Amino acid sequence: MLRDKSQTTVQFALVASSASDQRNSARLRRSEILTDPDTKVKNRADTPPPEFLAGPRRNTNHGTVIDPTIAVLELLLRPMNMPIESFEPGATKVPPELVVQVNKKGESAEEAEGLRMVLDVLLKIIAGLHRAGVPIVAGTDVGVPGHTLHRELELYVKAGLTPLEAIQAATITLARVMKLENEVGTIEAGKRADLIILDANPLDNISNIRKVKFVITQGRLFDSAKLWESVGFKP
Repeated sequence: MLRDKSQTTVQFALVASSASDQRNSARLRRSEILTDPDTKVKNRADTPPPEFLAGPRRNTNHGTVIDPTIAVLELLLRPMNMPIESFEPGATKVPPELVVQVNKKGESAEEAEGLRMVLDVLLKIIAGLHRAGVPIVAGTDVGVPGHTLHRELELYVKAGLTPLEAIQAATITLARVMKLENEVGTIEAGKRADLIILDANPLDNISNIRKVKFVITQGRLFDSAKLWESVGFKP
């Protein structure tokens, strides 16, 4: 979480303050949400309530920035009978010592429908915040090391951002938040030579962000596959 005198970064805790809150929300049965006449629209999975977005609209000039970490929430909210690799292919590439830690994340398969609804609401909130002009910056928390950032960007696109907007959330938007836009965030003469070279265009398909061929850092070129292997991952 990043803070200075003029800027506040808010993680998605403002929506779901803890994994426990998310699990409790997921346990609200679909029948209760959709058929109970006393249930307010704010509890429905259809759309975030208008009053939720009123605050962000008023505060876009106050330096509020949202770091959703939606990919790790997806991992925590997955039904345990759903293979992680069905939405995060990087899970098949982690070293053996990380397999147990990664695979233990999730919830009861009996709550699958409610869990899906919670995730759908979080995606709609990201879309609403983006439309309201609140900057979205890419963060990951603790997910699948080296891969969750890719999933984070995929989920931004699923929420409604364009592939370019999702990439900017991890590059120039983030650099501006950190007041480092003169050093990083775009490929320009005079900026740090820290970048990746892909085998496919991520603007055609955001998942192409995973097809990293080379990494350039501090002006040196590295083969991506060899970097993965050096830390025990499969390339």
